[in-house]
Amino acid sequence: MDLPEYAQILKFGFHNGLYCMWSLVNPLAPHEIRKFRLCGTGHHITENENELKYVNTFFDNRYVWHVFEIER
Repeated sequence: MDLPEYAQILKFGFHNGLYCMWSLVNPLAPHEIRKFRLCGTGHHITENENELKYVNTFFDNRYVWHVFEIER
């Protein structure tokens, strides 16, 4: 995702039928690319655990999803 530098991720979730991300940003800051991994409970994760930073868990009325930021 293309986000302003130092954007603070507040929450990922399911809202009005869409997957959403809420963050606190400085819209005047230069942008940077940040990568996230969305995986359901029981899904295989291919990234090294040292590369993943947990963000949050949410439900979409059918599944439980976990969001990690990939820090490489």
